[in-house]
Amino acid sequence: MDQVKALVVEEPGKLKLRKFPRPAIGEDDALLKVVQTGICASDPHFFHGKVERRRNFPLILGHEMVGTIDEIGKTASERWGVSRGDTVIVETSFGCGHCEMCLTGMQRLCKSSLGYGCKISSSVPPFLWGSYSEFMYLHPNAIVHKISDIEPEVALLICSVISNGIRWVESIGGVSIGDVVVIEGVGAQGLVSIAAAKEAGADTVIATGLSRDAYRFEIAKKMGADFVINVEENDAVKMVREITDGKMADVVVDVTGAASATELSIDLARPMGTVVLAGINGGKSINIVSDEITWKELKVLGAYSYDYQSVKKAIKLAQAKKYPFEEIVTHKFGFEDVEKALKMAAGEIEVSNFIKGSLIPK
Repeated sequence: MDQVKALVVEEPGKLKLRKFPRPAIGEDDALLKVVQTGICASDPHFFHGKVERRRNFPLILGHEMVGTIDEIGKTASERWGVSRGDTVIVETSFGCGHCEMCLTGMQRLCKSSLGYGCKISSSVPPFLWGSYSEFMYLHPNAIVHKISDIEPEVALLICSVISNGIRWVESIGGVSIGDVVVIEGVGAQGLVSIAAAKEAGADTVIATGLSRDAYRFEIAKKMGADFVINVEENDAVKMVREITDGKMADVVVDVTGAASATELSIDLARPMGTVVLAGINGGKSINIVSDEITWKELKVLGAYSYDYQSVKKAIKLAQAKKYPFEEIVTHKFGFEDVEKALKMAAGEIEVSNFIKGSLIPK
């Protein structure tokens, strides 16, 4: 195959299927044949150019992928411990490899950070910098994990969704044995965060969502949620107060990016509690009564992406098959239906049993 088909966002809101030359692979890099890629809830924001730091058009979206090694150089094979034909997942971000952030395992914060599906324009050779494509180029600095015994629908969730949930809940939120945890949002990210909270030892996990989330509430219970709250029909603060006998939540994790949820998170947390803000809202301002943070001495923490350690944990959790992660990917699409898929991910098209879509590039 001398040419590779990929979906390109040529300008905000405009998708086109294009052909690119197959990259020449040397000793230090590789080419991934994409098996399946997740359609992330952040992708509609990138598609419409709403994220200031991610306006690198033209752009091939896709940063949650599973694939097989199609071609690889000797040095890259030795470095990553993979060979042609191996099934792998690839971390979204990679850095320069030399700065303090990279050397301490925080490549996502490298000033020269690069990454798939959002950071590098498809005008930059060798062009294939996203997984909405038949093939994706693996840069020498990419972080690659060989996997086995994991279905593609679960594997594509590892780098981003599951690893995000583990890091945001456990590492950043500090959830531990006996805690009361509120997860705001029951999309893919919220659902795995419920499982992560249970794995970390939480005694009570409460999930919040909207009227349209009836199906997702059922999956939330399978992931370990002890209670679910429809915030459009119930007073969430009152219900959490009743569930906790007035204590409120030790940790609140907002994965929605919705201003109303972020504002509510402050009221759901107990004094000296922790609020983790992990959702992307496209640059919108929110109204928070900062006095509540002061009076209650809350820790309010931002959470951006995952790290290497959380990916390794996510792989083990996926292999354990303890939680029904396979039920999260509810719809699959080909190239011709991706714009519809993005609208579904953004909530512009409502489907009762939709949680997350994936692209099978063909």
